Amino acid sequence: MDLAAWLVSSLLALALPGEGLPECSGQDEPTAAELEWSELQVSLTEKMHAYRKLPLQERRTVSFQGELARVGSFIRKYSQTEPDFAFAARIFMARSLLSDTLKKHNEALQILQTVVIEAPDPLVAGMAAVHAADVVVRTGRHESLVRLVRELYEKRPKPDPQFLDVLRSMELKAALRAGEPFPELEFKGLDGKEYALSQFRGRMVYIVFFNVVHDASRERLTAAVAVARASVGRPVQVVGVSLDGAPKGDDGPDLDAGRARVLKEMTRAGVTFPVAYDGLGWESPLAVKIGLRSIPATFLLDAKGRIVERDLPAEEVQSFIEFVLDQEKESARDKGDGGTNEDPS
Repeated sequence: MDLAAWLVSSLLALALPGEGLPECSGQDEPTAAELEWSELQVSLTEKMHAYRKLPLQERRTVSFQGELARVGSFIRKYSQTEPDFAFAARIFMARSLLSDTLKKHNEALQILQTVVIEAPDPLVAGMAAVHAADVVVRTGRHESLVRLVRELYEKRPKPDPQFLDVLRSMELKAALRAGEPFPELEFKGLDGKEYALSQFRGRMVYIVFFNVVHDASRERLTAAVAVARASVGRPVQVVGVSLDGAPKGDDGPDLDAGRARVLKEMTRAGVTFPVAYDGLGWESPLAVKIGLRSIPATFLLDAKGRIVERDLPAEEVQSFIEFVLDQEKESARDKGDGGTNEDPS
């Protein structure tokens, strides 16, 4: 692993909870920049992990100014002798600016766009492009900003096709903002029936994309089952989308075996709502259509098929749905039609 790749992997370790520190670059004699970043990374990792464990209201009291100053010093020190390290360190600085304390989204985007354009190492530039696209998605900004980032990266010599694929997917994902219509999805359920999201118009729809072997997915499934049970006779519909791939058989993917495995897990989890399964995993048209590249992913739609919220924490789903239903009932009452929480079907 070269130095730039190692530094990018260390940045990812800081970004992803539960990931350990990466190994060094494998050189016999680490450079001064590598040694200094290793020392800096230990303190940064401890600070960020402690930060994630805090309740949201307490995170606003945490300052990253000292850490940002140290990263800034590192960038200035090695900008000429170790430009790959210096540019990759800017990615971390941009991520820190996105914390609940600072929320400097515009400044973070500017830093990342500069790295996309100027970083000599294509891996570092690609990572900066993906992080910039992630900022756009997480802050609910228009997908044209992701397209701009992708075009900047495409103008570089020999842009990596994998990064371009990720950026195109994130462009689709950025379009799924609150208030926007969710794309129509048609699928065959595990029960053999044909479904379309449009058939659930008039109800709120909670959609869960999952994989049965994924711990976080199972947590979201549990929440979805609770929502379905609490919504009997009410205008709420739960839909599951399994992104489990089909196991390999003698003549290719064994869809029947894959379907049986998912169905067994759904029965064990107490799932009674429609669940889509096509055995294609990430290549499923249901995932490709919305640019989905990570799970679990959830979307809450209103009665007209528009996005209300996405990726709600599992423990907040039911209370949020109750809040929206109450708001809709109150709005209907104000209009003089009395409102109802009864299932129209």
